[in-house]
Amino acid sequence: MDKDYEEFRTPADKFWDTLIFGGCFVILLFIAGTFVMISRHDYIMAAVFGAITVLWIALNRYAVYRDDKRIIERKQQYKDTYVSVVTAHDSSFGELSFEYDSKKKELHLDSAQLVKFGGEGIEVNVDDYDGNINTVMSYIRRAYDDKDTILEGLYDLIEKNYKEEGYSDFEGDVIDRAYIADKFIFTELNIFLDPQERYVCLQGEMLTEFYDLVRDRGVAAEFKTDGTYEYILA
Repeated sequence: MDKDYEEFRTPADKFWDTLIFGGCFVILLFIAGTFVMISRHDYIMAAVFGAITVLWIALNRYAVYRDDKRIIERKQQYKDTYVSVVTAHDSSFGELSFEYDSKKKELHLDSAQLVKFGGEGIEVNVDDYDGNINTVMSYIRRAYDDKDTILEGLYDLIEKNYKEEGYSDFEGDVIDRAYIADKFIFTELNIFLDPQERYVCLQGEMLTEFYDLVRDRGVAAEFKTDGTYEYILA
């Protein structure tokens, strides 16, 4: 179940979910009962069991539909109340439309709007947004301007971890610098504007078929105030 869906569920919804889940067992029991009655040639009871099964299925489907409809309505109501659009204009990126949640003080930019970054789009997530879009844009520009420097630092980190874990080849491919560059993508830029402790990191991951620390955790470049970066497993 996705996070957004879960967020808008109430205790009453969870109670009804339990009843719906329990109803599935009831359906199975009546289906079994129908076959038992048929095997005994008691066709009247088989018809009764069959009718009850159909009724239970219909009620379950309606309950699921109603539950989903309530969630959608709550999400829309929340969006109408708290969510707005913050627009930024930039000579390099054009017009960017952020979604702002005033209740959570969160700003979000979907990846489709920054498709030029490393061949893939990246999401931008801002916590404790203070209304200053210029601050956010300055970090986006820095990520773009320093992309090559950040890539080299992350490649070093990934290469080091592969060597430490003993990965040198996979299914006939040599795991070298070129392999890392081919499989690596940036995923998101996370900006935390807490007045007490500001924190920014650009995250990425490896699109490999084997699982190691890098694939499991991802990597990140932490932005330092002196213009340098610290490269870590996320």
